[in-house]
Order: sequence, then C-alpha cells, then structure tokens
Amino acid sequence: MSIGARDERGVVAVWVAICIVVFFAFAGWAVDFSHWNNEKANMQKAADAAALAGAVYLPDNPSAAIAAAKDLARQNGYSSGVSATVLSSQNQIKVAINTSVKNSFSQVIGFGTANLHRHAVGEYESPQPLDFVLIIDRTGSMNTPSPATFQSVKDATYAVLKYLSPKNESIAIGVLGPSNLATPCGGVNAGAYGLPSSSDVGAPGNTWMVAPYPLAKPANDYQNTDGSLNQSSQVVRTINCLATANRTDLGDPIAAATSYLDTYGRPGAKKGIIMMTDGAANLPGGTQPCSYANDKAAGAKAAGIQVLTIGFLSGSNQCNYDTSGTFRNAEVTKLLASMASPIKGVAAHDDGCTDFENSDGDNFFCQPKGGDISKVFLAAVAQLAGRLPRIVQ
Repeated sequence: MSIGARDERGVVAVWVAICIVVFFAFAGWAVDFSHWNNEKANMQKAADAAALAGAVYLPDNPSAAIAAAKDLARQNGYSSGVSATVLSSQNQIKVAINTSVKNSFSQVIGFGTANLHRHAVGEYESPQPLDFVLIIDRTGSMNTPSPATFQSVKDATYAVLKYLSPKNESIAIGVLGPSNLATPCGGVNAGAYGLPSSSDVGAPGNTWMVAPYPLAKPANDYQNTDGSLNQSSQVVRTINCLATANRTDLGDPIAAATSYLDTYGRPGAKKGIIMMTDGAANLPGGTQPCSYANDKAAGAKAAGIQVLTIGFLSGSNQCNYDTSGTFRNAEVTKLLASMASPIKGVAAHDDGCTDFENSDGDNFFCQPKGGDISKVFLAAVAQLAGRLPRIVQ
C-alpha cells in the first residue's frame, strides 16, 4: 500500500469522525427540540387553564383571580416562574409561565439549558349581545357627606364603561331625577344632557333617559381601540357633566328604561336595567312611592328585562312616604331586593347592606355609603352579562 493511499485513508477517517460528531450533534438537537416542543405544549395548556380559572373571578375580585390562576398552574406542575396580572380593562388576566429545561444532548455543543416561555390571556365574554340601561341616582342627597360621594359613583360608571366589550355590550344611561332638555351641557361636553331639571318628576321638556339622546339604540362607542374612554361619546360626555339635584322617584326611571329597551333594544339581545340609589322613594306624589317603584320594576320583569338593584346606603333608609301596603315604613333594602329579578325562580334576599349582600348570588347589591362602589357596579354588570371565560391570546 502506497503512502498516498494511507494518507487518503487518514483523511477519510478524520472526515468520518467529524461527520459522526456533527450527526450526533444534530440528532441530539433534534431530540432536545422535540423535548422543548412537548414542554412548551404543556406550558401552554397550563397557562390557558390558569387564565380561564382566574377569569371567572373578574372583575370584582382581582386578588382571587390571581390566586386561582397561580394555584391551577401549580396543580399542572408549574409552581415557580409563574406570573398572573389583571389587565387594565379589569376583565382580562394574563398568565405567563417561564421555565428552564435541561438539555440531554445539546449540551455537547455548549447549550446546557433552554429557557422557555408561554402565556395566555383569559377574559369573560357575554354569550349573547347585551343591551342595558344604567340608572344613576343624582338626587341632592348624593352630595352627602361630601361631593366626593357622587364623584365616586361617576368613577364607578367610568369603570363600567372600561369593563364592557363594545363588540357585544351596549349601554344607555338613565337618571333620577330627570334632566332638562332645554339646557344641555357645554364646553367639551356640549350636546350631553346631564343637567337636572327644576322638576323632580317627568314633565314636558324633561327626560329620564339621557344618553343616547335624542333616543336611539344603546351605544357601543364608549371606548377607543386601546380600551380607554372615548371622550367624544355622548355616553362619556353625559357622565362627565352629570350634576346633582331633585328628590327620589325610583319608579318612573324604571318605566322609562323599560319603554326605551322595548323600542330601541336590538332583536335577540339580552336586555337589562341596573338601578342604583342612595335612599327610599319619596315621589311621585299621590302614590305609595315604594310600592309604585316595585310595580314599575315588576312591569320591566314582565317585559323580559332583567332588573338589578344597587343600594348605596347609610344608616336607616325607610319607605316613610308609604302610608300603607307592603313597604310601609320598610327598610329600602327590602324594596330593592323585591325590585330585583329572581334567579331561576328564587327571589333576591334582603341581607341588609352587608358584605354578604354582594356574594349571595342574587340581583340585589349594596355598598355602605362612603365606600368604594366601583367593585359593586362591576359585579352587577358582570352578573347581568352572564359572561363565560375564554382565551383571547
């Protein structure tokens, strides 16, 4: 055998050795790549499940949403490297899972571990379109103990508008007492009807339904594409310029909202009324005011409209203007529970204005005056919408 032949064999041997190393490196990388994909699939399933588990607690209990999301991630094998964040819309939760996996073969070429990341965003979405009227009490007593009390209600309404999904949920605004059509708001809120009438009850030139006005179908233009409030929306401008005045007529605003939804509600949409008040009815004159309000709520329910009530109460609030009948001298909590729609045939229960009132699953909610009413507003809207959890990212 010649020296040249032996040299060629040596070169071939070197190339074979190199090829074997490269082959095993690629084979090892392929094995690890498959392992990475399997792990990422498990991480995605865990993130999805955790986001759905958290979403059911939104928007009224974000801390429980985060805890539930992390707990389900832990049950699926990810107890560390997990973050859960409630997003600014208050009805979405993002769950991110980060983990490092040890490579079996790729470490031969210097890659000992691989860092993997997966995330999911869960939210509640209405199973059907929703049209509803939010009736806001802006009577004179809403300025007690200070103007900050009424501002807290406006802030709660802003929170609702940020929470809603414009593609599926539309809103109209009602008030008690009525607004003056002859004096719309001015400045940046021009064209909105948030200023009160000099009359406590309905009369020519007044309206209980203030946005959209002139009356039209419920609005879905309250948000910009980034979820912030659309300051050009008449709904937003109306909330901005709402002012307090008048006494308390609970029945006529409900009747006006019922007529409005019957006329302008979308076919096939779920219809609802949410009414908040800080006291018992004392109008209209010539009636038993609390019984009158209860009768108007019964009319809304008979029309297929779901009625939810929110009390924002302090001390004792009694139906002192009812001189006879069911609600004579009754606490307003009894009236509000009676006005609320039953759920599966079970009437709302009057638990007083306590924390339990907002967790008992019925359509009557209550917040002691001076506290944060935003969570109560959001809980009521979420219940009305009947949202179901889904993954959006």
